[in-house]
Amino acid sequence: MGGLAVNDRIIRTFLAIAEEKSMAAAGSKLHFSQQVVSEHLKQLEEELGVQLVLRRRGSRQVALTRDGSDFMPLARSWAAFQDSFAERVEKFTRSRDRKVLRLAASSSAHQYIISHIVHKLMPVFPELELRLSVVEISDMLSAIASRAFDAAFMFETVPAHPSITVIPLFREERCVLCPANTRLSGRTVAVGELPPQYEVIYSNQTHNPAYDLWRVRNLPDERKPYLKVDSMMSIPNYLTDPCSWAIVPISVALQFISQSPEKLTLRHIVPTPEPRTFSLLIADNYPEKEVIQELLCCCDEYIAERPYLEKVLRNGKESVETAKIL
Repeated sequence: MGGLAVNDRIIRTFLAIAEEKSMAAAGSKLHFSQQVVSEHLKQLEEELGVQLVLRRRGSRQVALTRDGSDFMPLARSWAAFQDSFAERVEKFTRSRDRKVLRLAASSSAHQYIISHIVHKLMPVFPELELRLSVVEISDMLSAIASRAFDAAFMFETVPAHPSITVIPLFREERCVLCPANTRLSGRTVAVGELPPQYEVIYSNQTHNPAYDLWRVRNLPDERKPYLKVDSMMSIPNYLTDPCSWAIVPISVALQFISQSPEKLTLRHIVPTPEPRTFSLLIADNYPEKEVIQELLCCCDEYIAERPYLEKVLRNGKESVETAKIL
């Protein structure tokens, strides 16, 4: 595109807006939030230097401007080329008689989980070309559906998608991470004991409706948080006051505590928050079934080594989903 900083997801966002005539409907189609759709459109319009979409005040419907209509054939050509190119690259890769796994996950998953699983997988398939990428949670489903990746690991609730199999792997408790000199007494604390003005919140966490409801009931919005951070990695930096605290998954808490045992500790919470779920997403057209099967075995080993993780048993409907991909 003449050197413009435009990527495939942004073009497909524009096409979805044009086809659905609605920002919200485009987001639902692509599994993006409406904010992400708006950001993609804004970036494209800024790159092209024209307005592509006309927003009608007071209406959920949108319409293409004249420039937007003129740009449509180019956008469709771009998408068609990307699809064709992806197919040819995939065929080329398979023709070289080597196995390839393009694996996506969030940055925190790569840091805390994926490296351990990959180290188990690689000795089993020494010829495997493993391509690891950090992908935003909001882009994960569309990236797999568009065949940019073969599989991905994702936290929390994963919406259904016709071309992706979702296999839940484990659940884990959410606990309170706090300074070692915390004023919270006992190993278990009631939510009412947590001083609201000293909470450190990770604002970019993925959303679980059941956990969100737990927060609404037990930590209402009128409780002013001490601090909001956009990186889970930075939370320990702000747990310095004896009254400060943060709710994090127990695997994250234990990782932080292992790095600074003299500075941090954890407490369990009552009432118990909804646990965090970790799932494997697999593109239904990925041909290397034995790689996925071994990847699942490596995940099971990882879970078995960590008693604080609750394995999701793949029976009933889950075994059907697993069988579909394997």
